[in-house]
Amino acid sequence: MEPAAAVELFNRAPDQSVKFSVYTGDDDSTTEAPIREKVTYEVEKNSDIIHMKRSLTTSLYNLSQNEKFDNCSPLSQKVINYLVKCFSYVTAQNKGDSKGIQAAIKSIVPHDFGDHSSCETGWCKFKSNPGTYKHKELPYGKDMHGKKLELELNNIFNDYSTDAVAEKLAPLTNSPRNEALNSVIGSKNQKITFYGGSESNDFRVACGVAQTNLRYTYISTKSRTNKNVVTVLLGHNSLTFDIPVLLRNSESAFKERLQAMDVFFADCLKLFKTLVRENKTVVENSGVVSASHAAEDVIYLDRRHILMQTFKGNLHHPQYLKKNMIEKISGSGLAFQDLQRVYGRFGKEGLIATLSQPP
Repeated sequence: MEPAAAVELFNRAPDQSVKFSVYTGDDDSTTEAPIREKVTYEVEKNSDIIHMKRSLTTSLYNLSQNEKFDNCSPLSQKVINYLVKCFSYVTAQNKGDSKGIQAAIKSIVPHDFGDHSSCETGWCKFKSNPGTYKHKELPYGKDMHGKKLELELNNIFNDYSTDAVAEKLAPLTNSPRNEALNSVIGSKNQKITFYGGSESNDFRVACGVAQTNLRYTYISTKSRTNKNVVTVLLGHNSLTFDIPVLLRNSESAFKERLQAMDVFFADCLKLFKTLVRENKTVVENSGVVSASHAAEDVIYLDRRHILMQTFKGNLHHPQYLKKNMIEKISGSGLAFQDLQRVYGRFGKEGLIATLSQPP
């Protein structure tokens, strides 16, 4: 899929009087080969330095896990990080110079094993002070040792110092914008779920592109279609829990922004309970409420909670009144003191008349 998309992108560019003569990517040939074969003009490839360092780290880690090195220095995570840091230093100091990068990469392993004959003074401090030099990040500041380990490390670093790799690596280009866009789209169109056959696929990708270009302001952009489009935040049992918590802990400006953007809240629990028995849309069955109505519900729930506290230690006991009955009484706006006053003035009949529903 990725190679086909790349070929189409490069071939369509000349229609807009543009040609992509250079591109940056990892060293996966599955994309590079189709571009060379099917694109009608010449394209040069540069290696992504970030992907290159990840690849090197993976190779060193696999070596440490799959091989045993008796009587050799330990290839620990700290040593691996140090070797990758050396790789970063020598490539950065020789940017644009493929030959310099080749020579510097080849000197990394000998440098760590105590041979500084091919080191450059720009990053190796041994030549400026050979008598007291110690490695800053190797264990105990000592040289690494072990012929087998040295041979294996040389084999790995030699793969990164060939003519072809050095030429592609010399510009030190990377693709953080592409990775950022991929991350944003991936958060909305997750790879672990197949959305390619869904109508939502195009909208998910479009939301990722819009968020990258406009940030989160794209949510408030008015739709240009003729349909009435609203934003609905859907949650299971959200009218009882999520929405009150959200609005109770937010400022008034946040609620006003929700209203200005026509954001609605919906509780899918109601949808499941009704099982769409009536001939209504999903939105209607979900109990959609506006931000202003949701804020009023929060005020109601807060007031009911305060009134419920007045029954604690009084009538709130399984022998007298259960929790659901306390909720109903408090929800009607009555506190325990109100019931006391009614009983004091009108007795038992007054309580019955207050609490019972009229026929």
